[in-house]
Amino acid sequence: MAIHEVGLQSALIPAFEYCVSAFGQDSSYTKGKLADLCHELIAETDAHPPSLSDDQFDPGFFLSFWTYPKVEALAYVIFQLVFPLRH
Repeated sequence: MAIHEVGLQSALIPAFEYCVSAFGQDSSYTKGKLADLCHELIAETDAHPPSLSDDQFDPGFFLSFWTYPKVEALAYVIFQLVFPLRH
């Protein structure tokens, strides 16, 4: 997965989380699928760190497409361990 795909994938987390909480058991979106998405995103960022030699590397790019998506996924996983969704 390319680094820009990680950024796009991270955009799914809030929408997915809304569907899980809003539609509950009637939804095809589940806490488990959302957690799997987050774990996949974390694994991808760990497996493909940005290279300092990349032409695309700059602080804004690094933060937007690598750091922030990983932090958002980690935050969801940790939050669900402490405060699991009711559905």
